[in-house]
Amino acid sequence: MNRPCAMYEKRFVQGQYPELALRRVQAELSKTLAQLRLSENELSRAESVLSVLVGDSPRQVMKGGWPGGGNAALLASPPAIPARIPGDMIERRPDIWELESRLKAAFYGREAARKDRFPSLVLTGELGQVSTRLNELLNQTSRSYELGAGILQTLFDEGRKRAAVRAADAGCAAVQAAYEQAVLNSFREIRDALVERRKSAEVYEASLDEVKYLHRSWDVASKQYEAGYVGLMDALDTHRSLLSGELDMADAAQMQLNVVVKFCKALGGGWLRRPGSA
Repeated sequence: MNRPCAMYEKRFVQGQYPELALRRVQAELSKTLAQLRLSENELSRAESVLSVLVGDSPRQVMKGGWPGGGNAALLASPPAIPARIPGDMIERRPDIWELESRLKAAFYGREAARKDRFPSLVLTGELGQVSTRLNELLNQTSRSYELGAGILQTLFDEGRKRAAVRAADAGCAAVQAAYEQAVLNSFREIRDALVERRKSAEVYEASLDEVKYLHRSWDVASKQYEAGYVGLMDALDTHRSLLSGELDMADAAQMQLNVVVKFCKALGGGWLRRPGSA
């Protein structure tokens, strides 16, 4: 930490710089180093998450140090989202896949309940005549459950089958509503990601122009400082603005990449179909 400030400390000892200027230089250096350490900590956490995601061994996760050499060009030009992506891509989403399976199960359960609601009795007997069971039921003189209570209760199950059909219908409707809501939510996420992608590209272009102008400002300020036209604090303020602009540009570049990830997540796994999929 003392090495970058050695020149200023030497000039301070020689009486060329006041102590206030030296302390401000040291404070700026300490602030920049603090930002660097925070970035290194975030990098370490990202490496750990990536190691777990790709299935590294516990030893490798504890060791850390994810190999570098990434494509730096991705920061300036994230992957382009192709045109005419079909809407049925969202069927791969885990939430829609689960609800679609539940909807099929609820549909088959409803059909089974509807088939089970009819009395289970034989309608015809020998030679196509009316069966004995049906004849006994139709010949009951009263339905007050006095004489034919056993037969009627057995056939109609005291309304339990009818209630089971209603419950199956309600369950099927509930799952269908959840499925439709999940589909609408997926389209909303896709739309939001596409809008955010366009806005993030505009933010990055604006920050890129800002950094370009700040670089020029720093070039001018550093030369003027060396020539003695401006003071050290003015030069430091210009360099501080440049550093802040570069950090903002890095955040904008990260935002562009995050938007592509959001879009892939909204689709349920990117825009490329797996081999053998419909």
